[in-house]
Amino acid sequence: MLELPYDCILEILLFSTSMHVLETLQFVSREWHEAANTNVLWKDVSIKTLQNKGFLGFLKTHGKHIQKLKVTSLRLSRNASWKICLFCNKLTKLDLTNCYSDSLVDEKFCFIVSKIKTLTKLLLPNESKVNDVGFRHLCKMSQLDTLQLRGNHIIIDFSPIKKLKQLKNLNLSACVYVDNRLCEWIAGFKLEFLNLSYCYQVNM
Repeated sequence: MLELPYDCILEILLFSTSMHVLETLQFVSREWHEAANTNVLWKDVSIKTLQNKGFLGFLKTHGKHIQKLKVTSLRLSRNASWKICLFCNKLTKLDLTNCYSDSLVDEKFCFIVSKIKTLTKLLLPNESKVNDVGFRHLCKMSQLDTLQLRGNHIIIDFSPIKKLKQLKNLNLSACVYVDNRLCEWIAGFKLEFLNLSYCYQVNM
């Protein structure tokens, strides 16, 4: 069989899904495996159906290349959260918007993710279990420019947000304890996007 040039293989892989590359394409030949493990391919990754065991293996082998990670329809284990922190040392964006709502996105998760010093964009799933302590951990990440924390019914004290002076995008929609004080705390921020819909304690 005539082998394709490396650039052509890489182009095919770039247009394939992460799962297809991991489960099938990297096993075509030695050349395909080499191309499938180049750092260019894994800067922006969307993972949908990996089980936790497979997810951990993927992070161990490819985490060092990942800059943007989107996890969909996966219940993150505590171990997976630690592995993201441990292996993804270039991560700038973590999108968990479509993770199951019963994932372990809570106080301990916030402590773990706050250790990722390169992270600038954090999007959490609806109705996370983050509490006041967890929110304080998140607000130690002074480098954040994007924070999504929708539908939270647990956080009462939002005052630590004053530390996130780099925020440009903030989504706290349907966070029941957000009130007018938050507007005062973020008044000096250079926000480009703000969503406080269904925050009924915020008035005109």
